[in-house]
Amino acid sequence: MREIEILGRHFSDKDVQVKFIENTTPKTNGKEILLPADMPQKVAPSVLAVLMHESYHIKKASRQMEQGVKKLMPPRIKTYKNYDFGVFHDIMNIVEDVRIDRIVLSDYKGAKRIIQETGKISCRFCDCFGNDRGNRV
Repeated sequence: MREIEILGRHFSDKDVQVKFIENTTPKTNGKEILLPADMPQKVAPSVLAVLMHESYHIKKASRQMEQGVKKLMPPRIKTYKNYDFGVFHDIMNIVEDVRIDRIVLSDYKGAKRIIQETGKISCRFCDCFGNDRGNRV
């Protein structure tokens, strides 16, 4: 088993597979973590940061949360013929990404440094949501 799969299973607390595929952005379907084929397939800070983030989407049941919010929507919105659930998913994903990053920063000492090295988020984001000791500010 590759190091990446071991880490994905550790972070998600599930028996997940990690796949590197062409023409994709990092994401998960709840059972697999899909990473871009051009991403280094070794444990580099950028891979570790993205793997932590996507694994936590699985661990913290992001898909179930989105489905639960969708159930709370008024029936007239669900039946509106021009309503784009893709836009709903995109908005929910932005909100969920912030929640996931907060949890990762809280759970793992040193996550702030790893995430900052990747350029994924700024020091200002880390300072707002947690420090490298896992404490929320």
